[in-house]
Amino acid sequence: MARHEKRSCLVFALVARDAATKHMQRKNIMKTVLKSAALAAALVQSALAHNEPAATGADLHTPPTPGVIAVNDFIYQARGIATVNLIVTDAGLVVFDTGTDVQAAEQRRRLLAEVPQRPVTHVILSHAHADHTGGTPLWLGKNTRIIAHREFLKAQDYLAAIELFQWRRNRTLFTYLPEQPQPHRKIEPDVLVGTERDYEFTQGGRRFIVRGMPGAEGDDSLTLWLPDERILLAGDALGPMFPQFPNLYTMRGEKFRDPLAYVDTLNRLIAMEPEVLVLGHFTPDYASGVIRGRDRIKAGLSKIRDAVSYVNDQTVAAMNAGKSVEEAIATIRLPRQLDMTQIHGRVSWAVRGLWDYYGGWFHFEKTTDLYPVPADAVYPDIAELAGTERLVERAAGFQTDGKPLHALHLVDIVLAADQRQPAALRIKREALESLLAQARSQTFNNYEIQWLQVQLQAIQRAETR
Repeated sequence: MARHEKRSCLVFALVARDAATKHMQRKNIMKTVLKSAALAAALVQSALAHNEPAATGADLHTPPTPGVIAVNDFIYQARGIATVNLIVTDAGLVVFDTGTDVQAAEQRRRLLAEVPQRPVTHVILSHAHADHTGGTPLWLGKNTRIIAHREFLKAQDYLAAIELFQWRRNRTLFTYLPEQPQPHRKIEPDVLVGTERDYEFTQGGRRFIVRGMPGAEGDDSLTLWLPDERILLAGDALGPMFPQFPNLYTMRGEKFRDPLAYVDTLNRLIAMEPEVLVLGHFTPDYASGVIRGRDRIKAGLSKIRDAVSYVNDQTVAAMNAGKSVEEAIATIRLPRQLDMTQIHGRVSWAVRGLWDYYGGWFHFEKTTDLYPVPADAVYPDIAELAGTERLVERAAGFQTDGKPLHALHLVDIVLAADQRQPAALRIKREALESLLAQARSQTFNNYEIQWLQVQLQAIQRAETR
């Protein structure tokens, strides 16, 4: 079967599947979104009033609903879990990223309703993550060319290899995802772009430059540059907020991202001097994920670069000074001039990730780390020897003194011996509530908040049994 015929069959099958399955997914999502709309608006306004990022994504288990905005008179952006960008030329349409399959059909429908009916000539994929590639088959025509980074195929294989591992974690953090793992569909690009050499084409009088920009979300990241208009479509090279501390380590589980490669990417982006920056995710506080102004963009890119360099250098210095990883995590902070939102990536997690990136997982401290017997294997013995009441009493004292992490360590020992110990469950709930309040008032980090919410729900269920 010819390649375009395979594509046509696949598109037909996907559209049919969408008609049968996605209606209920969108219906359930919309129910939750409608219930949350007023709260989301209030959170956004409160955050903007304090010049802080809105925590809507962290507080609500709901994705942004699809909708289309015009970046300018020839670029249209469909919002959603990830954005889909459609660039109109006289000779056809260029698509940059295709969204997640939960929303891809609706994003495509809304985008095509805004533009003249023309063939899709190119689909450019910023990287292999499913929220940016899920709708790819829906956009393919007879002569459509798929463009991706040279490392894209390896990234797909890597993600496919740990698909079930990641699905369990992602489904925990992002509850709007399908309840069962979706079958992996491998994408075969027509053009592979390396980091050292751009791929350029001209269509309908408009110039396009595809550039490999690894670091922020993996080795296979690329961007789309429109040099005549000085517009940069960044994909996930800069994350969902701008400027933000990058997600060098993501707690949902993925390979650590090379910090020095990312610094190099940021230097190249700064040298391009973009005047319009189009992000890969819709963010409520920026209204559209589009940032405008050469000076503003340059300042933001420079700040991210300097922050990553600072954290990298401070971590290496701590390692060479003989400090422990915990000491480094507790002491490395961004200086005032580099302070920025940590809603997506956290400095403390980057420090731990950098430590393991440079030095490996064995820290030359605990012999037991070399063997498969964790500390919690002897928690029931500690509880028996120390006594449950004394451990609970000390944990309560820690919680009262504003030390929720100390309290959690002790109650976990108690609960290892008795999963339903009422006082330990209560103290654990209070400690998690303290950490959640702290996260919401300080970093707004999505992943941290989602994790704490999930843990709280588990404790609340245990308390009611």
